[in-house]
Amino acid sequence: MSASGSRPRGALARKYAIFVASAIALALGLNGLIGTIFAFSDSRALVVKVQQEQAQAAAQRIGDFVGDIVRQLDWVAVNSQSAAPNDEARLDGLRLMRQVSALTELRQVDGDGREVIALSRSERDSIGSGRDWSEDGLFRGALRDGAAYGRIEFRRGSEPYMRLAKRSAGSSGVALATVNLTFIRELVTRLKVGQA
Repeated sequence: MSASGSRPRGALARKYAIFVASAIALALGLNGLIGTIFAFSDSRALVVKVQQEQAQAAAQRIGDFVGDIVRQLDWVAVNSQSAAPNDEARLDGLRLMRQVSALTELRQVDGDGREVIALSRSERDSIGSGRDWSEDGLFRGALRDGAAYGRIEFRRGSEPYMRLAKRSAGSSGVALATVNLTFIRELVTRLKVGQA
């Protein structure tokens, strides 16, 4: 009897050991799976946070870049409406284009929408052409709101450009500028975002 009694106990002990081992393996597997899911979720949240910080930093840099150009346009618009002759206003515009390499065109337009000075990196400069800008949306927006920003356009295949307009604080003249946005790439690629 002892030989036959030990056999069922051994089978029962083996089944019990397999059950306990399976339960432990299942618990460890579930624990590992849940830990992996939480780690993935945390990593994903961290990546989203870093991307949001990068996007905010890029937007801040771009806003500063465009805002700086608009402030300088204000200076040109004020100086162009002074009693100085057109040659002096042209020299002011050329100085601005030298200082801000992203400017590709600069136009000074009087309050009636007539072009007084047109400076360009790719076309001939002109003084007193009288070209009519009165129906231009940016010109009207600048007269109404003080400053106006155009949509981004692509020229020469892939170079992004944006038009800006700024009304003179002292008169109704407007400075219109075309900005090459490839210069922003340098600002954005140098971004270092994060707590460190």
